[in-house]
Amino acid sequence: MCEIFFFFFNCHNYWISVLLWGWLEQVFGLVTSNKCPVTLSYLSTSYVSGQNLELACRCKPESVTSVVWYFSRDISNRHAMPLSDRRGNLITDTFSLGGKLSSRFKIELFSLLVFDLDRSDSGFYICGTASGDFFFAYEVIVQNGNKIRLSFSAFGDQPLPQIAVRNSTIYTTWSSWTSCDRCGMTAEQTRLGLCTVQMDKRRIKKHFNLNNDGVFSCGSTAVPSYLHDAAVGRPPERLVRPCFVPCQVSRCACVRVPWFPRRQVKKDVRLGSQHRGESRSPPSGGRPERAVAWDRNNKPLLRSQYGLGVNNSFGIAGEKRSYIDNQNDFHIKRVQRWDSGFYRCWVDGTIAAQLLLGVRNRKHKPRLIADVGSPEVRRALAHFGFVCITLIVVYIILMCGRNWFKCPKIK
Repeated sequence: MCEIFFFFFNCHNYWISVLLWGWLEQVFGLVTSNKCPVTLSYLSTSYVSGQNLELACRCKPESVTSVVWYFSRDISNRHAMPLSDRRGNLITDTFSLGGKLSSRFKIELFSLLVFDLDRSDSGFYICGTASGDFFFAYEVIVQNGNKIRLSFSAFGDQPLPQIAVRNSTIYTTWSSWTSCDRCGMTAEQTRLGLCTVQMDKRRIKKHFNLNNDGVFSCGSTAVPSYLHDAAVGRPPERLVRPCFVPCQVSRCACVRVPWFPRRQVKKDVRLGSQHRGESRSPPSGGRPERAVAWDRNNKPLLRSQYGLGVNNSFGIAGEKRSYIDNQNDFHIKRVQRWDSGFYRCWVDGTIAAQLLLGVRNRKHKPRLIADVGSPEVRRALAHFGFVCITLIVVYIILMCGRNWFKCPKIK
């Protein structure tokens, strides 16, 4: 009886494994049945700098158990280079990246992950093998996230209009609205828009996938040159609208919110950044497409007042000293005493981190004349030398002027 039960138990586990493997095949494409095209064609995608990228290897032979991703600047694969980390290791799906490894590339389940996109990451990404066989390819266009155009529906701002050029249309493709970035107070919702071109399929250059109905990013090489010229200077857009949602009462009596660690800053403060080696605090978890908000002393810092490009900031009037950039990081330039306060960071409607910023006047150390290396001493010596030279010149002019500008002869 026990042997029969054990047999059925093993069979049951076997069928569970089969069903689980089939589900993984459909969801993650572990062993895809899609046939690769005879000629390599590129699927065009577009992103904003600062976003995270995920590219799936949509087709490959079932016998291939490991893939390598290649990167090329141009459409010809002559200079395609395999992606590698900063230690020179070839990044494949069988190589596990360590948590301390400073790299923006990673492969999981045959998909390529690129973190914190930069404009220099634009190019062609190809899924293949180490022997040089190519299966599927993408064209990735990274638009400039530092020049996002802000539009506020509450102020009646309108997005950029469509442009018609030779039976083609240049317009903005919008993402869905984010959730309210705060709860229990005045909040905002945002949506990202990317510059897009829709044209006749007959005008599309070869080597590109035609399953996207002739829709490409403005910077795609599939777009003819005359459309490139018409789309020059059209930036990505972010549309902002006000919203309000009540806070949900948590069953837990106490919710632990992480605090930024204590540290000293000299001049500027940047909160929320996890890159760009400058004075900063730990990451807020925000990306350009996420709902991130900042508060100061329980007062919401709205993008309509502190967004990058909006002429307003607390502190000195008329000077943009504090702002929220397009990567959702909060900046304070030339920190002053009145900047002290309690700051909170919201991510997707919940408090993600909090910070108590204290600013105190710096005690001035008296400078000695022996401290020649200090800028104050160098400046004082320069002024003293200028005064001495000026007095000598004035004395010479006065002595020569006594004899009607004829200098006395020196015996």
